[in-house]
Amino acid sequence: MRTIACVLALFLTFTTPAVAAFKTPLCSPHLAACGETLADYDNSAAAAVYLPPVLVGGTGFKFELAGQRLYSIPEFDHYMASVCMSSKHFGLGGQFTNIGDPDLYSETTAKFAGAYMVSSQFSAGLAFGYYRIDMGYDYESLDQVATEVSFMFNANANIWFYGRLSNPTEPRICPGTVLHRELRLGAVFAGAGNVNLGTEVATRSGVDTRFKIGEKLKLTPSFSINAGIITAPFVASLGFDVSYNQFHLAYAYRYHPDLEGTHVWGISLRK
Repeated sequence: MRTIACVLALFLTFTTPAVAAFKTPLCSPHLAACGETLADYDNSAAAAVYLPPVLVGGTGFKFELAGQRLYSIPEFDHYMASVCMSSKHFGLGGQFTNIGDPDLYSETTAKFAGAYMVSSQFSAGLAFGYYRIDMGYDYESLDQVATEVSFMFNANANIWFYGRLSNPTEPRICPGTVLHRELRLGAVFAGAGNVNLGTEVATRSGVDTRFKIGEKLKLTPSFSINAGIITAPFVASLGFDVSYNQFHLAYAYRYHPDLEGTHVWGISLRK
Protein backbone atom coordinates (compact mmCIF):
# COMPACT_ATOMS: atom_id res chain seq x y z
CA MET A 1 0.00 0.00 0.00
CA ARG A 2 2.91 2.37 0.69
CA THR A 3 4.12 1.98 -2.92
CA ILE A 4 0.68 2.90 -4.23
CA ALA A 5 0.59 5.88 -1.85
CA CYS A 6 3.97 7.07 -3.15
CA VAL A 7 2.78 6.88 -6.75
CA LEU A 8 -0.36 8.86 -5.89
CA ALA A 9 1.70 11.46 -4.00
CA LEU A 10 3.94 11.97 -7.02
CA PHE A 11 0.97 12.24 -9.37
CA LEU A 12 -0.87 14.79 -7.23
CA THR A 13 2.26 16.81 -6.45
CA PHE A 14 3.27 17.31 -10.07
CA THR A 15 -0.16 17.52 -11.73
CA THR A 16 -2.06 19.78 -9.33
CA PRO A 17 -1.67 23.46 -10.36
CA ALA A 18 -2.07 24.79 -6.84
CA VAL A 19 0.66 22.63 -5.35
CA ALA A 20 2.96 23.04 -8.34
CA ALA A 21 2.88 26.84 -8.08
CA PHE A 22 3.58 27.05 -4.33
CA LYS A 23 5.19 23.95 -2.85
CA THR A 24 4.92 25.50 0.62
CA PRO A 25 2.11 28.08 0.38
CA LEU A 26 2.36 30.55 3.22
CA CYS A 27 -0.86 31.02 5.10
CA SER A 28 -0.18 34.10 7.24
CA PRO A 29 -1.61 37.25 5.62
CA HIS A 30 1.22 39.28 7.18
CA LEU A 31 3.78 37.26 5.20
CA ALA A 32 1.71 36.66 2.07
CA ALA A 33 0.84 40.34 1.54
CA CYS A 34 4.51 41.36 1.75
CA GLY A 35 5.65 38.97 -0.96
CA GLU A 36 6.76 36.33 1.58
CA THR A 37 9.27 38.77 3.08
CA LEU A 38 9.42 39.80 6.74
CA ALA A 39 8.41 43.44 6.24
CA ASP A 40 5.43 42.88 8.62
CA TYR A 41 7.17 40.44 10.97
CA ASP A 42 6.31 42.20 14.24
CA ASN A 43 2.57 41.42 14.15
CA SER A 44 2.81 37.76 13.11
CA ALA A 45 3.42 34.64 15.21
CA ALA A 46 3.94 32.74 11.95
CA ALA A 47 6.88 35.01 11.10
CA ALA A 48 8.60 33.96 14.33
CA VAL A 49 8.29 30.28 13.35
CA TYR A 50 9.32 31.10 9.77
CA LEU A 51 12.51 32.70 11.15
CA PRO A 52 13.04 31.71 14.84
CA PRO A 53 15.67 34.41 15.66
CA VAL A 54 12.82 36.94 15.38
CA LEU A 55 11.63 35.45 18.69
CA VAL A 56 14.38 36.98 20.82
CA GLY A 57 15.18 40.55 21.78
CA GLY A 58 11.92 41.33 23.52
CA THR A 59 9.34 39.83 25.82
CA GLY A 60 5.82 38.81 24.96
CA PHE A 61 3.32 36.34 23.57
CA LYS A 62 1.82 36.07 20.07
CA PHE A 63 -0.94 33.89 18.69
CA GLU A 64 -2.20 33.75 15.12
CA LEU A 65 -5.00 31.93 13.29
CA ALA A 66 -5.25 32.11 9.50
CA GLY A 67 -6.94 30.56 6.49
CA GLN A 68 -6.27 30.57 2.76
CA ARG A 69 -8.36 29.83 -0.33
CA LEU A 70 -5.65 28.78 -2.77
CA TYR A 71 -6.47 29.92 -6.32
CA SER A 72 -10.22 29.59 -5.69
CA ILE A 73 -9.84 25.80 -5.34
CA PRO A 74 -11.87 24.68 -2.26
CA GLU A 75 -10.12 21.30 -2.21
CA PHE A 76 -6.88 23.09 -1.31
CA ASP A 77 -8.08 25.30 1.52
CA HIS A 78 -5.22 25.93 3.91
CA TYR A 79 -5.44 26.54 7.67
CA MET A 80 -2.77 27.55 10.15
CA ALA A 81 -2.32 28.14 13.87
CA SER A 82 0.89 29.64 15.27
CA VAL A 83 1.96 30.55 18.79
CA CYS A 84 5.22 31.92 20.19
CA MET A 85 6.67 33.16 23.47
CA SER A 86 9.78 35.27 23.74
CA SER A 87 12.16 36.75 26.26
CA LYS A 88 15.27 38.87 25.91
CA HIS A 89 17.58 35.91 25.21
CA PHE A 90 15.32 32.91 24.48
CA GLY A 91 12.27 32.23 22.36
CA LEU A 92 10.00 29.27 21.56
CA GLY A 93 7.35 28.85 18.87
CA GLY A 94 5.09 26.27 17.30
CA GLN A 95 2.92 26.01 14.22
CA PHE A 96 0.35 23.62 12.80
CA THR A 97 -0.80 23.79 9.17
CA ASN A 98 -3.12 21.71 7.03
CA ILE A 99 -3.92 21.95 3.34
CA GLY A 100 -6.20 19.85 1.16
CA ASP A 101 -9.12 17.46 1.47
CA PRO A 102 -8.52 14.43 3.75
CA ASP A 103 -10.78 12.33 1.51
CA LEU A 104 -8.53 13.01 -1.50
CA TYR A 105 -5.12 14.53 -0.71
CA SER A 106 -3.93 16.55 2.27
CA GLU A 107 -0.64 17.79 3.69
CA THR A 108 -0.13 18.39 7.41
CA THR A 109 2.86 20.07 9.01
CA ALA A 110 3.74 20.53 12.68
CA LYS A 111 6.77 22.70 13.38
CA PHE A 112 8.58 23.52 16.62
CA ALA A 113 11.18 26.29 16.77
CA GLY A 114 13.57 27.82 19.26
CA ALA A 115 16.06 30.69 19.23
CA TYR A 116 18.86 32.09 21.38
CA MET A 117 20.48 35.52 21.39
CA VAL A 118 24.22 34.88 21.18
CA SER A 119 25.12 38.57 21.39
CA SER A 120 23.39 41.93 21.13
CA GLN A 121 23.73 41.74 17.32
CA PHE A 122 23.52 38.03 16.52
CA SER A 123 20.83 35.41 17.16
CA ALA A 124 20.55 31.79 16.03
CA GLY A 125 17.56 29.50 15.61
CA LEU A 126 16.69 25.83 15.13
CA ALA A 127 13.41 24.27 14.01
CA PHE A 128 12.07 20.75 13.52
CA GLY A 129 9.19 20.01 11.18
CA TYR A 130 6.98 16.94 10.89
CA TYR A 131 5.50 16.53 7.39
CA ARG A 132 2.67 14.14 6.58
CA ILE A 133 0.78 13.34 3.37
CA ASP A 134 -2.60 11.57 3.40
CA MET A 135 -4.34 10.28 0.28
CA GLY A 136 -7.78 9.17 1.44
CA TYR A 137 -8.64 6.55 4.00
CA ASP A 138 -7.72 3.57 1.80
CA TYR A 139 -3.99 4.34 1.57
CA GLU A 140 -1.13 4.48 4.01
CA SER A 141 0.05 7.88 5.20
CA LEU A 142 3.52 9.13 4.29
CA ASP A 143 5.59 11.18 6.72
CA GLN A 144 9.03 12.60 7.36
CA VAL A 145 10.94 14.83 9.80
CA ALA A 146 13.17 17.69 8.65
CA THR A 147 15.26 20.42 10.24
CA GLU A 148 15.95 24.11 9.71
CA VAL A 149 18.78 26.33 10.96
CA SER A 150 18.70 30.11 10.83
CA PHE A 151 20.45 33.28 11.96
CA MET A 152 19.78 37.00 12.26
CA PHE A 153 22.35 39.81 12.37
CA ASN A 154 21.36 43.30 13.52
CA ALA A 155 23.48 45.86 11.70
CA ASN A 156 21.80 48.64 13.70
CA ALA A 157 18.43 49.44 15.25
CA ASN A 158 16.70 49.68 11.85
CA ILE A 159 18.49 47.19 9.58
CA TRP A 160 18.94 43.44 10.03
CA PHE A 161 19.96 40.55 7.83
CA TYR A 162 18.98 36.91 8.08
CA GLY A 163 19.47 33.49 6.57
CA ARG A 164 17.64 30.17 6.78
CA LEU A 165 18.69 26.72 5.57
CA SER A 166 15.87 24.18 5.35
CA ASN A 167 16.09 20.42 4.81
CA PRO A 168 19.93 20.29 4.64
CA THR A 169 19.90 16.49 4.17
CA GLU A 170 17.00 16.58 1.66
CA PRO A 171 14.93 13.87 3.40
CA ARG A 172 12.55 11.82 1.25
CA ILE A 173 8.92 11.27 2.13
CA CYS A 174 9.02 8.41 -0.38
CA PRO A 175 11.11 7.65 -3.51
CA GLY A 176 10.79 10.63 -5.83
CA THR A 177 9.16 12.93 -3.25
CA VAL A 178 11.93 15.02 -1.70
CA LEU A 179 11.90 17.90 0.77
CA HIS A 180 14.34 19.99 -1.24
CA ARG A 181 17.23 21.80 0.40
CA GLU A 182 16.41 25.50 0.46
CA LEU A 183 18.51 28.53 1.31
CA ARG A 184 16.87 31.88 2.03
CA LEU A 185 18.81 35.11 2.52
CA GLY A 186 17.09 38.38 3.25
CA ALA A 187 17.09 41.79 4.89
CA VAL A 188 14.59 44.04 6.64
CA PHE A 189 14.82 47.83 6.72
CA ALA A 190 12.53 48.99 9.52
CA GLY A 191 11.66 52.37 10.90
CA ALA A 192 12.21 54.50 7.78
CA GLY A 193 9.41 56.86 8.69
CA ASN A 194 6.22 54.77 8.55
CA VAL A 195 7.63 52.25 6.07
CA ASN A 196 9.18 48.80 6.54
CA LEU A 197 10.91 47.20 3.56
CA GLY A 198 11.81 43.53 3.19
CA THR A 199 13.73 41.64 0.54
CA GLU A 200 14.66 37.98 0.13
CA VAL A 201 16.20 35.53 -2.32
CA ALA A 202 15.20 31.87 -1.98
CA THR A 203 16.96 29.01 -3.77
CA ARG A 204 15.73 25.41 -3.77
CA SER A 205 18.35 22.87 -4.75
CA GLY A 206 17.82 21.77 -8.34
CA VAL A 207 14.40 23.47 -8.55
CA ASP A 208 14.32 27.27 -8.77
CA THR A 209 15.47 30.64 -7.45
CA ARG A 210 12.95 33.30 -6.45
CA PHE A 211 13.45 36.99 -5.68
CA LYS A 212 11.06 38.77 -3.35
CA ILE A 213 10.43 42.31 -2.20
CA GLY A 214 7.74 43.64 0.13
CA GLU A 215 6.71 46.70 2.07
CA LYS A 216 4.54 47.73 4.98
CA LEU A 217 3.20 51.28 4.96
CA LYS A 218 1.69 52.41 8.25
CA LEU A 219 -0.96 55.02 7.41
CA THR A 220 -2.30 55.42 10.96
CA PRO A 221 -1.36 53.87 14.32
CA SER A 222 -4.01 51.18 13.73
CA PHE A 223 -4.02 50.70 9.96
CA SER A 224 -1.33 49.66 7.48
CA ILE A 225 -1.11 48.65 3.82
CA ASN A 226 1.16 45.78 2.73
CA ALA A 227 2.34 44.89 -0.77
CA GLY A 228 4.89 42.62 -2.40
CA ILE A 229 6.23 40.94 -5.54
CA ILE A 230 7.70 37.47 -6.13
CA THR A 231 9.42 36.20 -9.27
CA ALA A 232 9.44 32.74 -10.93
CA PRO A 233 6.49 32.76 -11.33
CA PHE A 234 5.59 36.44 -11.05
CA VAL A 235 3.12 36.86 -8.18
CA ALA A 236 1.90 40.25 -6.94
CA SER A 237 0.26 40.69 -3.54
CA LEU A 238 -1.62 43.40 -1.67
CA GLY A 239 -3.17 43.45 1.79
CA PHE A 240 -3.98 45.40 4.93
CA ASP A 241 -3.74 45.12 8.70
CA VAL A 242 -6.21 46.68 11.16
CA SER A 243 -5.40 46.67 14.87
CA TYR A 244 -7.48 47.28 17.98
CA ASN A 245 -5.66 47.18 21.30
CA GLN A 246 -3.80 43.82 21.22
CA PHE A 247 -5.72 42.31 18.29
CA HIS A 248 -4.92 42.43 14.58
CA LEU A 249 -7.17 41.60 11.63
CA ALA A 250 -5.25 41.07 8.38
CA TYR A 251 -6.09 40.22 4.78
CA ALA A 252 -3.97 39.56 1.68
CA TYR A 253 -4.72 38.95 -1.99
CA ARG A 254 -2.15 37.29 -4.25
CA TYR A 255 -2.48 37.14 -8.01
CA HIS A 256 -0.89 34.43 -10.15
CA PRO A 257 -0.85 35.05 -13.95
CA ASP A 258 -2.15 31.55 -14.77
CA LEU A 259 -4.02 30.45 -11.64
CA GLU A 260 -5.51 33.85 -10.74
CA GLY A 261 -6.29 34.87 -7.18
CA THR A 262 -5.58 33.58 -3.68
CA HIS A 263 -7.30 35.03 -0.61
CA VAL A 264 -5.56 34.92 2.79
CA TRP A 265 -7.10 36.13 6.03
CA GLY A 266 -6.24 35.90 9.69
CA ILE A 267 -6.47 37.28 13.21
CA SER A 268 -3.62 37.60 15.67
CA LEU A 269 -3.09 38.53 19.29
CA ARG A 270 0.05 40.25 20.51
CA LYS A 271 0.72 40.78 24.22
